[in-house]
Amino acid sequence: MRETKFRGKSDLTIAELEEAGVPHKNGWIVGNLIGNEEFPVIVGPIVDCNDEYFNTEWWASVIPETVGQYTGLKDKNGVEIYEGTVLKYDAPSKYKNLQTKHLVSFSDGRFDWKNDDYVLCHSTINYKEGYVVYGNIHDNPELLEVAK
Repeated sequence: MRETKFRGKSDLTIAELEEAGVPHKNGWIVGNLIGNEEFPVIVGPIVDCNDEYFNTEWWASVIPETVGQYTGLKDKNGVEIYEGTVLKYDAPSKYKNLQTKHLVSFSDGRFDWKNDDYVLCHSTINYKEGYVVYGNIHDNPELLEVAK
């Protein structure tokens, strides 16, 4: 079974995240997604619950358009791949060192890697051979032009 988790860019500053004790990587938070499309919240582990309430270790609201689901896959370096990730593929030398970039998206019930020439369903590629996380469309919008 694939691990289900989400990431999103916090709408808080790094200092505010640190003060609140929210684990993050440069403002990116990973955890469970609750809330709605207008006010998404990523929460940490549940520390107490009963049939009337639950309490999480931490929570933080995130910018709606930055929310992306984990694909369940990692690149050749072990980095997790999420929606909105831009992957770079360095083909083996037998293919004349071809380099392509792909945007990871979710549509029609599946994750796809897209670029200007084609769309690949993630189950059809060997993502550990040559694919590396290159950035994401939120922190690196210039990569979007290359990887549509």
